[in-house]
Amino acid sequence: MIIDKIDLAILRHLERSGYWLPPLTEQLSITEDQIKQRLQNLEQGKIISDYRATIFIPPFLGGEWTWGCILATAQYREKTIEQILKKVTFINEIWLNSNLPSTLGHNFSLIFYSRDFDTEIKFIQEIPEISYLEAYRIASYSFPIPRIFSSEEIQLLKTIYHNPTATYANLAEKCKKNNDWIKSKIEKLTWTPQNKDGVIYILPQIDYTKIENYSHCHFIVESKTNLQLMLDELKMSGFELVVSQRPYQNQYAQIEADIWGFGDFLTKKSHLDSFKEIKIKGIIFAEKMLVVSNWVADLLNK
Repeated sequence: MIIDKIDLAILRHLERSGYWLPPLTEQLSITEDQIKQRLQNLEQGKIISDYRATIFIPPFLGGEWTWGCILATAQYREKTIEQILKKVTFINEIWLNSNLPSTLGHNFSLIFYSRDFDTEIKFIQEIPEISYLEAYRIASYSFPIPRIFSSEEIQLLKTIYHNPTATYANLAEKCKKNNDWIKSKIEKLTWTPQNKDGVIYILPQIDYTKIENYSHCHFIVESKTNLQLMLDELKMSGFELVVSQRPYQNQYAQIEADIWGFGDFLTKKSHLDSFKEIKIKGIIFAEKMLVVSNWVADLLNK
């Protein structure tokens, strides 16, 4: 399927903020109906396979939490991920990558909530299949007591979990409530960048391999100087610097870019090659974003 930059903005919004459209309609200056039509096109093109509701764990259970991320390399990636899922409970996103060469760069990453980040990272480090691992604390949260929900609110959360893209009218019918009650509760219970007190949000499963004219990639580079000094010039050329504080494998850094076709790939590669301080060592291409939500049902049924 062919996409454009508005489609990409919609995908990026869904990745970061979940399935809630009003902020995006304002940002892109297009109507909600136009966005829904584009979403339908992305779904029909199998770029978005489905949507899954997940829980923002810290306020739901209360206590001290880390929101963490690992970047890892494993020869048998899917088998290794299954092993991690059995031990690390609250994983909510899995990212799969393709690497060139296959021996350089992480071929998957996991984003998860943890009460004991160091112990869970130690477990992952000890998995024999993993040949390389980076671990990051994205954020820390402290909630002295868990949030209290009424039985009606729990029922609504369960209904959203089983029907993540249901309309207010659908939810009202299933919960036997009126639309105003549903709207009010959703505004209270749903986590968005505007409502950080919320507990539930909806993420898409995205297959970037279904896009014919676009890919997101990380150039793995070796640099003779601090890349931060070249940051402004790199941004002007469509690049962003990532993993700058802890260079990849203590030797390499990563520079990410959106690539619009092979010609654009060659242009961006040539631009990086023009920096005498930078040497490209490999490339990581994004394959899929998967959402893990099987643990949500158990949580809501407690």
